[in-house]
Amino acid sequence: ALEMSAAKRAEGGDGGFTVCEVGFNAGHSTLLWLTAGATKVLSFELGQWSYSMVAISWLLDRFPGRLQVVMGDSLKTVPNFRAMNPNEKCDLIVVDGGHGYHHAWGDLESLREMASPGHVLLVDDTNQGPVGEAWEDYKLAGRAVEDGSVFSPFSEAFFSPFSGDLQWDGGTYQEEPWGIKPEWASTLAYGRFV
Repeated sequence: ALEMSAAKRAEGGDGGFTVCEVGFNAGHSTLLWLTAGATKVLSFELGQWSYSMVAISWLLDRFPGRLQVVMGDSLKTVPNFRAMNPNEKCDLIVVDGGHGYHHAWGDLESLREMASPGHVLLVDDTNQGPVGEAWEDYKLAGRAVEDGSVFSPFSEAFFSPFSGDLQWDGGTYQEEPWGIKPEWASTLAYGRFV
């Protein structure tokens, strides 16, 4: 993100960049993008967890005018958003939504049309069965290239406070415990659409 900001400044811009992500969840990545200088984060979120709305509200308060969240199934909301905003382009694209083959492929295909020249594509959980298969098939179809990947041996749940009461801005939110599951270790692939 910082390299992207520097590249935008070198091109004569203000260093700002737009991030489009499928999968807001608790907003950890969104917070990272906003603090790293993203001018705008456009996030598509299913909204199945109560803490997502709390995190969205918290981020909207702290980064006014820089976050837009579109709620609903990304297989519908991304194409609808794109049709209504054909000039919206994404410099950094993050695919971390549904973990089924059809969903992963659909998110890639929908976001592909929003990619700016020189964009960076991140696809999370490529070591997870259907997501990995969709990513491999997408590359084989000549629609994207992978420049590398990063493997995290830790489950997302290992670092997440999803067990018991979650405290956020003075409110208490009860979530179901997930526990630590080694099979949830994650591989993040990076590359670009072609």
